[in-house]
Formats: sequence, structure tokens, C-alpha cells
Amino acid sequence: MISLLMTFVFYLTLIISVYLTGDFQILIGFCVVTSVIMTIITLASHCSLYYDQIRDIETIKEKEDDKEVYKKKAEEITSELKLYLTKEYPEYEKEIMKNFSTDNATILVNHIPNLKASDTIIEYCTQINKLQSDIYNCDLSINRERRDIRVRKRGIFILTKYLPVE
Repeated sequence: MISLLMTFVFYLTLIISVYLTGDFQILIGFCVVTSVIMTIITLASHCSLYYDQIRDIETIKEKEDDKEVYKKKAEEITSELKLYLTKEYPEYEKEIMKNFSTDNATILVNHIPNLKASDTIIEYCTQINKLQSDIYNCDLSINRERRDIRVRKRGIFILTKYLPVE
């Protein structure tokens, strides 16, 4: 914004000096040079937008892959916890097998008082909760990148229609 204001003031000063001296060739030459510089700056900014768009699309793909890895790891830990619980606490096997999943493993463990005392179970639940938190953070990051892509795509410049879309 400041550069635009400075450019305007410079143009105004130049126009006044050309008007007073009567030499219009200086004004025409300056306008041509300034137009070329502004065109180069505009194209450079569009190249930057294009590469930012590509980077965001690749980041979305990476986060979705990370999310799948986190889900798979959470399911593996949940099955390990389920196996451990059925082996160590056979009296709760019916309750464990009935509703046990990655989403409600911690809730189920908290419902059974004897299970809360085991450090191994607490460690399993901590790992599952951390992985679920990582999945949530991936979702937030993906949504943020998609928002940036949409905003960039709705730009006012003509060349934004050439930006890649997810």
C-alpha cells in the first residue's frame, strides 16, 4: 500500500515537472518503463500464487496419508489393548468384546474400575488418545489448506483461473 502511495506521489511530481517544463518525452518514457516493471511484478506474484497452490495441494495429500497411517496405528494399538484385556481380565471379556473400538476404548476402560489401576492399560489409552489427537490435527490442517486454496482461487486477477485445483 505504501509503495502504491509513493508511486502515486512520484507520478504526480513528475507530471507537474513535465507540465512546467513542457518535455513530454520524459513522461512517456517513464510510463513505458513503469508499465514493464509492473507487468513483471504482476507475473512474478502470479507465479508465486501458482507454486503456493501446488504446495498446498501436496500438503493436503501428505496430511491425508499421515491421517491414514495414524488411523492404522490406532487400530493396531486398540487390537493389542483388546488382546491384552481379554488375556489379563477374562472376567470382563464379554463387556470388552461387545463395544470395544478405537473411539471408545478409553471410555470402556474407565467404566471398569479394576482396569484403571493398570499402568499398561493407561499407557495404551494414552497412545490411542495421542493418535486420535494427531488425526484431529491433520483434519484441521487439511481444512486450513483447502480454505487457502479456495481463497486463492477466488482472486480478482485474471490469471487466477489458471491456478490448479485440488
